[in-house]
Amino acid sequence: METTVNVPDGLTATIDGQTVKVKGPKGELTRAFAHPLVALSMHGNDFKITSKNERRATRALVGTWRAHLKNMFTGVTAEYERKMRVVHVHFPMSVKLEGSRLSVLNLLGQKSPRFAQIEPGVDAKLDGDTITVKGISKEAVGQTISNIENATKLSNRRDRRRFYDGIYAIA
Repeated sequence: METTVNVPDGLTATIDGQTVKVKGPKGELTRAFAHPLVALSMHGNDFKITSKNERRATRALVGTWRAHLKNMFTGVTAEYERKMRVVHVHFPMSVKLEGSRLSVLNLLGQKSPRFAQIEPGVDAKLDGDTITVKGISKEAVGQTISNIENATKLSNRRDRRRFYDGIYAIA
């Protein structure tokens, strides 16, 4: 099986062994592509993903690598941006950005703060009850969103239909 991914105009992409580096107007991304059954090579201005194995899992891996390359191209040309909403019904919750982490105070009246890690290369901004998360890496933006949602996750003893305090992704 073989597939080709074209590098868009205005981007420079290089491959060194199993590491791909993509540089564009928004920044630079590096990612390692390593698997014994799949090979990645560069021919001119195109990436070629090849595999001699036609098994279903290997074909899926080829498609995954193609998607990762396209996500890298999109990230260095136009940043990924997601928004989150701070929701509180029972107690007023306060949220602060402190360097590379987000602190949540007074979630359902709890005395101890909760913290969420902001991934490297991701920029988070707090505007009222909206948190905007931006970055060139789709995986880092998604991981930051997940960290924030997990930091405000409530225990199983509370009914989510009634206690929906927390921070949730909206767009």
